[in-house]
Amino acid sequence: MDVIARLKEALKSGEIIKIVYYGGSQPGTCREITPLRILDDEVTAKCYQSDSIKTFKIAKIELVTNEDTASTYRLISKLSNTKKNTIRLKEKEATAGPLSGKVFLFTGALKTITRDEAKEIVESLGGEAASSLSKKVDYVVAGEEPGSKYDKAKDLGLRIIDEDEFRRMSGK
Repeated sequence: MDVIARLKEALKSGEIIKIVYYGGSQPGTCREITPLRILDDEVTAKCYQSDSIKTFKIAKIELVTNEDTASTYRLISKLSNTKKNTIRLKEKEATAGPLSGKVFLFTGALKTITRDEAKEIVESLGGEAASSLSKKVDYVVAGEEPGSKYDKAKDLGLRIIDEDEFRRMSGK
């Protein structure tokens, strides 16, 4: 799917998508955005890393199609630090494991690991780490002060577990 079509799809659904932006003061930065408006060659979007509204040149956007965001962020950071502004991200093949086919969403602060580490654990065991809440989520892992995702998960009747239960399931 091309960038403009994907942006329009996300604009219509209000979905959070992952992009790599090759413009601005930090070229090659991986971001999570929700498009708010598409006009000519620019998209205005809510940017979750800085909790602000930003405008991006569409020609300088590349979609991140894999779910391995923690590894992607490290790769982008490493490459942007060496002033390389263009890379291609390939979709990662699913890994078989005890969490295969399961979708996890992490909300709130975890006690013993970071959310990025928890996402890496899920993906290394064949599961998927979601960044937004939907009925496709199998488990919501709630840490301390989980916020609105926790409330919405309860409203949707999703299975909510704590960090200890997640660690038992993952064996980590």
